[in-house]
Amino acid sequence: MVMVKPNAPKKRALWRGVKVAAVALVLFMGSATAIMAFHTDSQLGTVFKKYHEIFVGYEVENPYIVNIPYAIGLALGIMVFFNHFVGKRVTREPTPIEVEMELYEQDVEDALIQSISREQEKQDKKG
Repeated sequence: MVMVKPNAPKKRALWRGVKVAAVALVLFMGSATAIMAFHTDSQLGTVFKKYHEIFVGYEVENPYIVNIPYAIGLALGIMVFFNHFVGKRVTREPTPIEVEMELYEQDVEDALIQSISREQEKQDKKG
């Protein structure tokens, strides 16, 4: 559980803002790198060039007519998948991260219950 103290001094609030910005930057750069690596591995640039050639009739080095809608669609798809847009929920459904966290919590609870049960069985056998 994360607890935020509302009356934090200004110096701490500034430091917290710097840390949040640093983490956000690292996450943004990491996700951008992962997307670019995937696109490089799948040779998406070549595919877009071929799409442009098929539909427009000639080849170009940078087919912006395909790249720009793809980039917009990718961003919208991520927002829809994670159910957030500018900090607001799009629907009431839980996000994939919330579902995974719930499953993780259930797994931890089950593991604790099993561990306690094993300990009780050992105690019963001994005593």
